[in-house]
This record gives sequence, C-alpha cells and structure tokens, in this order.
Amino acid sequence: MATRFLMKIKRLIDSLMRAESMINDLILTGIPRSGTSYLCSLLHQINNCVAINEPYQMSIDLGKTARLDKILAFHHRMRDDILNNVPIRNKLLRGKMIEDTAVIEQFERYLPSVNRDDFLLCSKNTLGYLARLEGLPIAMPTTPLFACIRHPIDTIASWKQSFSHLKNASFATTHVIGSLEDDHLSDWQKEQVIEISKETRVEYRRAMLWCYLASWIWKNKDTVNIIHYEKTVTHPEQALLDLFSASSSAFSFGLKAPVLASAVRTKKRRLLNDEDRAAIQEICSPIAKTLSYQMDGLVL
Repeated sequence: MATRFLMKIKRLIDSLMRAESMINDLILTGIPRSGTSYLCSLLHQINNCVAINEPYQMSIDLGKTARLDKILAFHHRMRDDILNNVPIRNKLLRGKMIEDTAVIEQFERYLPSVNRDDFLLCSKNTLGYLARLEGLPIAMPTTPLFACIRHPIDTIASWKQSFSHLKNASFATTHVIGSLEDDHLSDWQKEQVIEISKETRVEYRRAMLWCYLASWIWKNKDTVNIIHYEKTVTHPEQALLDLFSASSSAFSFGLKAPVLASAVRTKKRRLLNDEDRAAIQEICSPIAKTLSYQMDGLVL
C-alpha cells in the first residue's frame, strides 16, 4: 500500500515538473473535409510525435462548457499516460491512422512509441475547436494553432457524401458543437448560424456554412496558422516542416517512412448540381479569393 502511494506521489511530482517545463503541444482544427485527418496521419509518421484525431472526451467537454483549460488538462493527461505506458484511444485501424473518418470511424487503444518527455503532442478537432477558436490562444497562449482549409468546390462536394449535418448543413437542429443549441458562441457566430438556418435551399445552406467557417478562420488569422489542403497533399513533407517549425521543439523531426505526394482530389465535383455551383460562386467567392483560391473562370 505504501509503495503504491509513493508511486502515485512520484507520478504527481513528475507531472507538475513537466507542466512547468517547455511542453511541445499543438492544436489542429479546420473546416470539415479539408484534410485534417490526413494531416494527422502524416504527423503519426513522425518520430516523437503523437497526433490524437478527434478525441471523444473533448467533443463532450466542449459541448458542456466554454472552459478551454479542459483542452490543456487533456493534453497533460495524455502526455502523462503515454510517458507512464498507459494505452490511449485514437482513431486507428490496425495501428494506422484513419485518413478519412467519413469512410471509417473507430477507436483503438495503443501505446505510442516515444523516447523523449518533450515529444510533440497534437490534438485535432474540427467543429469543436473551430467553435472555440477565439478563446484557444487565451487558454493556451504558447501552443501553436493550425486550421486547415480547402477550396469550397471540393469541400462542399465532399460534404454531399459525408455526415448528415454537413450534407444538409443542418446545424440548427443537431447537437453538434457550434449549432444553435451551443450556448457558448459569440454574438457574430450566433448571427451567422441563425442566417444559415433560415435558408430553405440546401445548396445555399452548404455554401453559407462554408463561407461562415472560412470567414471565422480568417477573422482569427492573427493567432491561427492557415494550412491549405492542396499544399498538404502535393507537398506533404514541406507542410510537415512548416507545421513542426511552429512548435517549441528544439529537435528536428524524422519520418518513420517516406511520405509520398499525391494529387489534389477533385473527382467529387461531379456531385455538384447547377444550384450548388451558383451558390458557391455567389456566396463563397469573396472569402475564397481572400484565402487565395481561384474562382473566376474555374471549371466546376
């Protein structure tokens, strides 16, 4: 009994000492279907890096409270578990990070392999972290924050074969964080969500939803590093270097295996109808151009 008690005390002291030292944390968010899970799979291939894809507990906690210190506490808890050989839950399939959670969504318990106490720990959440984007830099001022974006044409086309709240842009009637039932939105966010909910045409709701999320990221551009999906898939190692260099890490990352570039996926554009195209051009063009996306004369 005394031995177990002393071990608990030692773990507590070790945890407090690590909390006072420089900890390498990273927060990843973005518009759904913009490559956040793919980026997590890339991070999963880096030595001394652990990327936790859509932690289930965070979705619950963020829906109940606006206290963002819960994210910091979650990071500390995950770091302690990993360093104390306690398996953690992650979205994996046979040990590999799931790149597309709309196709496969499951959790496995596993023990990440790290050999440094200051390993890079990333947690990713799309709508939950996005809804709290304004407060994250206040709650975690030393933690780099990244947000993924993708061309609205390809994002919205992907939504049409995704989860129902994205396919229907139905945030007014769901329990998704950032919906009308979320008591912790800013006044600007509430106004935007209300306007989206009033639109009866689903094609225009989807375009308005993309515009709202992209505009929210742009509003917070001074504290958020914006990552373009198109660059991530075509130049994955450079994207990782850009992301990794923003952390407080004093060591260079090493890949467990070569990372191959791939082409930007555009085949789902065939799912868009004429009203989709009209809505995207009309509603998404201004903020899309601000985010460096070509819209004029684009073949849909």
